[in-house]
Amino acid sequence: MRTLIITALISFAATVCAAESFELAVGEAKTLASAQLTIGFTAAIEDSRCPNGVMCFWQGNAAIALWVQKEEAAAEAFTLHTAFENSTKRHQYTITLNAVSPYPEHDTPNNLNDYIVKITATPDAALPADATTWGGIKTLYR
Repeated sequence: MRTLIITALISFAATVCAAESFELAVGEAKTLASAQLTIGFTAAIEDSRCPNGVMCFWQGNAAIALWVQKEEAAAEAFTLHTAFENSTKRHQYTITLNAVSPYPEHDTPNNLNDYIVKITATPDAALPADATTWGGIKTLYR
């Protein structure tokens, strides 16, 4: 019986706490219904990534302006990058920038208003601090 309860609780936690990946165009937002959390894409600030077909001494960076809002609270603006600081923790979620498109091409300028980003929102661990191992989880439900 204990095994059944533990298995059910772990299965429920995995379902409730699953990461969500999605794409946003400039000006779009996505609401995570389970958390009443909205993430929006304000603008592509810069794109200095090394274009396809070019040899560069540095990979470059794309900087993306985003915002997050929990329920009725004020929206919080932040910036994520492709070369560094590609994630942030906000409202018990880790928000990660996975991809920015289009990728630069040599001699072809990109319009920063045409960018699309791929974001993953991962809930922070829902288990108590002392339940970080399987043994700790079993202890909680004995």
